[in-house]
Amino acid sequence: MVKRFSLLFVFAISSALLAIGGNAISFVGNPMLAGRASLTENGFVVTRTIGVANFSPEIRIPVQINYESSSERKGIFGYGWRSPQLESRAYFGKGGVRWTTPWNQQFLFTLKEDKILPHTEWSASFSGDSPEKADEWTFTGLNEKRGWTFRYSKARLVGIEAPSGRSQAWTYDRNGRLVAVSQNGREFIALSYNGALATRISVNGVTTSLEYRDLQASILPKVASGQVATPTVPRLVKIIADGLSPVEFQYGESHLEKIVQGEYKEEFVVETETIEERQTNLKSRDRKSGVKHNGKVAGRLLRDGEFDYAYADAKPGKVSVTDRKGQMTQFDFDRLKGVFSLTDAAGRRTRVFYYMRHDVAYLGKPRKVVDWKGRDVAVWQYDKDTACPVSLVNLIGNETILSYDMDGNLARVERRANSESDNEPTISFRHGGRGELLEQSLLDAAGKAVATTRLSYDRYRQPVEVSDGRGTVRLSYNEFGYLEKVVGPTGVALQSIAYDNYNRPVAIADANGVVTRLVCLDSGLVSRVEKVLGKDVISFLAVEYDDGGRPLSYTDHRGRRRAFERDGFGRVVKEFLPDGSSIAYSFDAAGNLSRVLDQNRHEIAFDWSAFGLDSRRTAVGQVTDYVHDKFGLLKSVSSVQNGKTDRRISYEYDKFDRPVKITYGPGEVETISYDDWGRIVSRTRGNRRAGYRYDYWGRLAEKNESGVVTSYTYNTYGQRLTRTMKDAKGITTEKRRYNAFGRLAEIAENGKSVQFQYDAQGRVVGQSLNGLSVTLNYTQLGLLDTKTWGDAASPLATLKYLYDKDGTLVGREINGKRQNYLQDSRGQLLSVKDADGNPQEEYRYDPAGNILSKTVNGKTTVFTYDAANQLVSSECEGKVTQYDYDAAGRMVRDGGRTYRYGWLDKVTSITEDGSPYAAYGYHVDGQLASAKYADRQEDFLWDGLALVRRNGNSYINEPHPGGGAPVLSSLDGIMLNDMLGTSLGTVNEGKVRMSAITAFGETNVNAALFTGKPMVDGLGYVFLIRNYHQEVGKWNTADLLGYPEGWNNLAYCYNNVLICYDIFGAFSSNDSPYISFTTASGKNYSQYFNDVESLTNFLLD
Repeated sequence: MVKRFSLLFVFAISSALLAIGGNAISFVGNPMLAGRASLTENGFVVTRTIGVANFSPEIRIPVQINYESSSERKGIFGYGWRSPQLESRAYFGKGGVRWTTPWNQQFLFTLKEDKILPHTEWSASFSGDSPEKADEWTFTGLNEKRGWTFRYSKARLVGIEAPSGRSQAWTYDRNGRLVAVSQNGREFIALSYNGALATRISVNGVTTSLEYRDLQASILPKVASGQVATPTVPRLVKIIADGLSPVEFQYGESHLEKIVQGEYKEEFVVETETIEERQTNLKSRDRKSGVKHNGKVAGRLLRDGEFDYAYADAKPGKVSVTDRKGQMTQFDFDRLKGVFSLTDAAGRRTRVFYYMRHDVAYLGKPRKVVDWKGRDVAVWQYDKDTACPVSLVNLIGNETILSYDMDGNLARVERRANSESDNEPTISFRHGGRGELLEQSLLDAAGKAVATTRLSYDRYRQPVEVSDGRGTVRLSYNEFGYLEKVVGPTGVALQSIAYDNYNRPVAIADANGVVTRLVCLDSGLVSRVEKVLGKDVISFLAVEYDDGGRPLSYTDHRGRRRAFERDGFGRVVKEFLPDGSSIAYSFDAAGNLSRVLDQNRHEIAFDWSAFGLDSRRTAVGQVTDYVHDKFGLLKSVSSVQNGKTDRRISYEYDKFDRPVKITYGPGEVETISYDDWGRIVSRTRGNRRAGYRYDYWGRLAEKNESGVVTSYTYNTYGQRLTRTMKDAKGITTEKRRYNAFGRLAEIAENGKSVQFQYDAQGRVVGQSLNGLSVTLNYTQLGLLDTKTWGDAASPLATLKYLYDKDGTLVGREINGKRQNYLQDSRGQLLSVKDADGNPQEEYRYDPAGNILSKTVNGKTTVFTYDAANQLVSSECEGKVTQYDYDAAGRMVRDGGRTYRYGWLDKVTSITEDGSPYAAYGYHVDGQLASAKYADRQEDFLWDGLALVRRNGNSYINEPHPGGGAPVLSSLDGIMLNDMLGTSLGTVNEGKVRMSAITAFGETNVNAALFTGKPMVDGLGYVFLIRNYHQEVGKWNTADLLGYPEGWNNLAYCYNNVLICYDIFGAFSSNDSPYISFTTASGKNYSQYFNDVESLTNFLLD
């Protein structure tokens, strides 16, 4: 399991990146703007990014050119345009040395007794006898910018050196024009000119042309006696990038008025002054004149394609921005007082206060953030000499304390809760002489290191070895500092990357030798991604773009094409799927999604308020209303249809805006309380109560719910060692052991155990299930090939997967019995056939993914649906079943069965033909606790997402991204699981009993496990959030999250059931440990092991 292993080093790699990124500089010029209106100048800004030059990672430089309406400057990009990166300047002028950085920040270094006073982060030096006559200036980083050097000659930037020691050279021609920026002798930026104007820019070998036109400008006077000047100036009128439509600029007498690129058009309405108005306004500067300013300032933006702008007065800093729905946001920046205020469309004002003391190093640093309730959300304190933050207090009043070594490197982090008086150590750092991080340690309450990550570096301060005591990851780089290879502790290359001459990745090889090749257009856009094994291209994805460089379509090697239509703003208004169906999107005046026409042309509508989503409506008139209080907190959610409210959930909050009471209905009240660190310490639902206790590092140590006490212990790396459950039935303890590399080696409980063996890539290649050996083999692509239970020569059971050349699953064999799969262009399962081509399962769908018919073992069932994808009826062999749903999208009738809901869409009872059939109870976290029937009762215990006991049957679960899959049962023996965690049978006392189960989970086994989830009479398969009805292939309730992965929120995994599973009952994933690993699956995997308490917070989050 490559991903599982690499997760152990996430902490370490992050530390390494901190080592080289702690004093990083962003070269992106970000002026303070309200929309496009400047908050520091009376004007507006339009930015175009030509490209990002791939110098070494720490000095990657974007090439931006900005139109500034307040500028009357002519530079290499014409009148009113400049590039902050390419036109950085340093010179001695009025008041001292003025430096405009390549990221558009301005510094003034003043003189005192012939000495240049440094700033907090920078010092300035010159060559020559005096600063007034100096032609060469050097700016050297201090404190957080230590290691940076910027050199200027004749006011122009000529070199940058990063803390890594890598540098750039800036080359000018004899006329003083910048012609190239290079590193290691390679030009990443090149410019050509016509006279003084840049006409071609090449960034990473991609060329952009610029065209200009001489136009007359109207320049208003700067003194009351002056007149209008009308010089002819060069204006930038066109930017032409390879393969894309040109961007055209049109001007009025004074300012930019229009931008056009293909179908995109945006117009600007700019404030103007007549000569009389300008003269009046100039006279108003003299307070004795009695003349008042008329409020007009030429060059300020009044309207663009998205907003209207208004200004409080003639000074910059106070701007109101109103969107096309009439919602206004107000900006107020007072640079003298150091206060920035933002009042959003709902009237909520947030203020940021900055330190404005000139006798300390932290001048201009944020002091505190105050929210709309007048609360201090964050308060900072700094060292007066270095400006390093030494304290941060959050909304709750908890404090983070930071201390530094003698060189200004962060050395220790401590915390203090609002209710405590003593600091608690949390983490420490040790740095080398150049500021590189050498060690990072997790500390206990006594300040002793309990887990340490160590790093070593090359001469460029790049981490080349990262070790946490369980193995070492080795990293290597190309000459520019881009990662070329990652080698795991067993010596296997986990990833190798090849780059072109401009440091763009062109080939990425994984541990299996599969190479991903990227092909680019002349514009630099990726046009084709290929997967290659040896000399064979096993798959590819071709990308087409529109004339604005936005993806227009994706086509794979099977001819499956996904295409898009966009509006003038670039938004997708129609999406064409590979099967020919389409989805249409509409937006309101503010750009919010307002309407969706799904693949069946049924409408889903959304309304938005200043707080966000206000309501959504299905095609059958089910309305979900979201009501917020005046501060924007969700007050209630109601589901209404035909005037009837079927579900209403209301929320109450504490003074820190944390939910403390949730009411789901009459008698259904949940309460929540928190500790000083914001962790849930108690939770009640009706007569159930759960208490939570955490260890020093915030990990769940104990959970006590209604007499069931579950406690956890962990090793120094945060991996779980034990889980002990104590209730009326006794005490059980699960123990876990890890190997030298930190991989799970054994799970043991009640004399039974599951052991794991791994290959050099970290994949599970063997298991011992209470003594029964399991062997796993993988294909060249790293996909699970075979799984064998027992001796290979005479196995008890075998499972073999069959793949197409590109890795598509096309079949499997269970104990030699073949199943061949056929899927449509969207991955939906069409059929399962045996080796002779006889159909075992067949499915037919409508364009929205609803199952229209299924044939299983010769029996055909036909389904009908309403416009909201809700099941209306099913018919099988003449038997018709009718279904009904309520306003919340919950199935309330299934033939003769009626469902009652509570506790956030949980089925609380079922009646059948008017008589009670079942009643269900739930744990505080929402997992099923009990099922009561007329003749029996079942009780359930869970470990997070994993079922650990069902009545008298206890389970040991193997790790699975879906939350755990039972592999050992106290009553049924050994579970034979496929790669999705679905049980195919059992081995008990040497006897094999196989279970027949369809791809959608249909089976005659009453207590079946499908992707690790149990089947429960009346509910189907039980997931944390909702239940899956396997006989109809749909969820019983609509997705609580809305539409997280598509517009049919009742379809299970969108019918891609061969390789997908659902973790919570909310959204699907295909990250099986035997298929592939992604970041998402890694998080789920980690959560299953270590973050049990996160499940408690899941629904609240």
